[in-house]
Amino acid sequence: MSNTVFDRLFVVQLGCWLKPNVDPFLGNFTGMDWSLCNQLCTGQETNVFMVGKDSCFCGNETILEHLTNGSACDVPCPTHPDQMCGDGSVVWASYTGELLMSCLPFVTVDGIMTKRSH
Repeated sequence: MSNTVFDRLFVVQLGCWLKPNVDPFLGNFTGMDWSLCNQLCTGQETNVFMVGKDSCFCGNETILEHLTNGSACDVPCPTHPDQMCGDGSVVWASYTGELLMSCLPFVTVDGIMTKRSH
């Protein structure tokens, strides 16, 4: 599990999961990435956003059933090759929400993990 900051929201990555059996919040969007999906799911009364190829899913951790790994997970997002979106059979999931970042000992910004000073 790793931590990343997107648009002033702190997210905890949950890993790669088989795609849940729910309709996407937004599907077939070639510009899908983690930041956009995070923004779309914020305010939807959900605590997890999931990016799968060109789709964004919003939900709660209860819809995540099968953690997985492998080549299906290693497919980059269409317009952001530095982010993994999967091949469509899987989703990358993250908790999202406003958290007090001051209570966290480490934070990752732009791929660099930094220890907070107190």
